[in-house]
Amino acid sequence: LWLPKVSVVQIEESTREISLWWHVSNHHFARGGPLISPVIGDLEELRGDLLFERLRDAFLIGILVIMALYHLGIFSQRTKDTTSLWFGLLCLVVAIRQISTSRFIEILSQPASSAQFETREMLEYGSMIIGLPLAMLFVANLIPGRWIMRVAYSVAVGCCLYLVMILTQPALVYSAWVDFYQ
Repeated sequence: LWLPKVSVVQIEESTREISLWWHVSNHHFARGGPLISPVIGDLEELRGDLLFERLRDAFLIGILVIMALYHLGIFSQRTKDTTSLWFGLLCLVVAIRQISTSRFIEILSQPASSAQFETREMLEYGSMIIGLPLAMLFVANLIPGRWIMRVAYSVAVGCCLYLVMILTQPALVYSAWVDFYQ
């Protein structure tokens, strides 16, 4: 369904022209077209590239989760240090976004379904929305002044309104509004 698919085609050396037909439809998302571009190449080379991407993504997710746990642990020891809280939550949200954008949900749970697509899209968009106010609250705790904290809270309120839409509406609805957020 939304998994990367590999098709192996044997081509004779005398063939000079190849026609590829790709039928694409999208009834679950506001933006049409494929989620990823097709790649043509040697099968073993493509498998190696895919393995490298998966290992890189897993390493990045692991580092982000470790950093999140470390900073949340610091916050549990020193509750007045809210900078550690915001940074730990930001690392956790970026890890969740990396899980959703690297398609680990579909890869690890077969077969792919519409429910998995909706869940992944909700995680991807939700983490994008939550990341901005967390980053702003982290920076606001580093820079003294009331004005930056007011701006951070104002952005957080706006992002929470969009997050409510993400949690209550299908992907077809909330994905159409992302241009206003960006």
